[in-house]
Amino acid sequence: RPKDYFFWQELGRAYDETGNHDRAAESLRKAINLAPQYSTPHWLLGNILLRENRFHEAFQELRLAVTRDPSLFPLAMDFAWATYEGDSRSVLAALEPQNDAERIQLGHFFMAHNRPDDALNLIRSATAIPADDRRQFISSLIDGGRFLEAHDLWKAEDKGNHGDSLVFDGGFEGSISIQDPGFGWKTESARQNVKIVLDTNEPHSGQQSLRVEYSGNSDPSAPIISQLVLVSPDTHYRLTLFSRTQDLVSAALPSVTIMNARD
Repeated sequence: RPKDYFFWQELGRAYDETGNHDRAAESLRKAINLAPQYSTPHWLLGNILLRENRFHEAFQELRLAVTRDPSLFPLAMDFAWATYEGDSRSVLAALEPQNDAERIQLGHFFMAHNRPDDALNLIRSATAIPADDRRQFISSLIDGGRFLEAHDLWKAEDKGNHGDSLVFDGGFEGSISIQDPGFGWKTESARQNVKIVLDTNEPHSGQQSLRVEYSGNSDPSAPIISQLVLVSPDTHYRLTLFSRTQDLVSAALPSVTIMNARD
């Protein structure tokens, strides 16, 4: 059955395992001619060319394999990173991401390998970023102290109109997230004997206010709710808030703490 690509593919694999790379490449090219839409012959040929340091030809074949089987893209990223010794420009040229899914995968890869600028360029070129991926990128940028870039990526999502205040949604008109790593209100986790509720009963302004219910002893040093806010150096700010208590029995009142997110 000389026109069956599979036998030429397996013959190429066998030649490769015995070290006869020239015959292996020849057999795999016959398989590709018979079945150009299949990924495996391209992938096997790309690996042979890679081991022979024929990098440009190798990644042409690997790129064709990835086009036919997107699940191979993460492995191709590893190959490119090792081949070009972490040169992100060469990695990008070798992989040529074709769609948002590949751009986002490579963006995560660059972020994990401490190339945030290259990751940002890829992210910005994507037409749509899934919510989970966006959260991961924002969290990585914040962890790396890239607050401005993280804020730009965070506000690119529709956050609703909560005014121009430096504090986002100071009136608690929106929701409070446990998972959002960005610049809105968030709680780290449920605190013992403390409950947070968005209350529509007699707000100071707008439609809602924040109600914190204490129902027993709680850790006074544990933060209840927080927000990351962008500020400028050598600038004075004034924080104004309104509060009231009802049936509160406590040794001390709740406090507001402002700290530097960098340290």
